[in-house]
Amino acid sequence: MKAAEEPIEAGLARATALPAWRYLGKDMLALENGAVFARSWQLVAHRAQLAEPGDHVVDQVAGAPVLIVRDQSGVLRAFPNVCRHRAGPLALCNGKGARSLFCKYHGWTYDLDGRLLRAPEMEGALDFPTADIRLPALRVADWRGLVFISLSEEAPALEDVFCGISERIGLVELTSMGHVRRDV
Repeated sequence: MKAAEEPIEAGLARATALPAWRYLGKDMLALENGAVFARSWQLVAHRAQLAEPGDHVVDQVAGAPVLIVRDQSGVLRAFPNVCRHRAGPLALCNGKGARSLFCKYHGWTYDLDGRLLRAPEMEGALDFPTADIRLPALRVADWRGLVFISLSEEAPALEDVFCGISERIGLVELTSMGHVRRDV
């Protein structure tokens, strides 16, 4: 059996702690952001925070601003929290019941599914197909009431990442829990 195939218990029997310098500094954070957090699934919210259409959560994943929203049809969506025009934020804080995503910089407005609805001062511009402009979608998944996103298309499906975890943690029902606060 290869080391990667050994049971977790065998690997933990030989485990060591990382040196303290591995946890400190901007260089290590940048390395972790690129090598780990930007390439895997990250927990960003609880389903209760995104219960109704227009409910949204803003966060950062691997240093990138992200926005998770429940659209008008009830589908969870995730986007970079960045307007396609001049990179202004589309939401400044978590909220409830938004009808659209609105950039305060120049007023570009997007539907909750990411489609550009209005681009003030661009109405008469040639070769500017408003209907073709969308926010880039990020991968989003709900697992037992916990909402995760991935910046990477190469990350395995969340179901594959969590394969077998339900059996190991038992019948803990995370959907019955709610969000109280987040300490950063």
